[in-house]
Amino acid sequence: MRTLQHLPSDRQESIARETLDIYAPLAHRLGMGKVRGELEDLAFRYVDPFGYEQVKTAVDAARDEDEQFLNSSSPC
Repeated sequence: MRTLQHLPSDRQESIARETLDIYAPLAHRLGMGKVRGELEDLAFRYVDPFGYEQVKTAVDAARDEDEQFLNSSSPC
């Protein structure tokens, strides 16, 4: 999943969908929550690129706000 950017787009989507349908649920059943989360995050970029960009933009904005808040608050 980490090297999908080097494949053609049709293969990227096929592998990402297979990962979401088979490997992420399997990792969840085996108690590998971190692996499942990473697989889902990596696959989301290729299955729904528009949705991925929207979520990425929202998360980046929230992170920036949080960092500004933390930097502006004075220590107690």
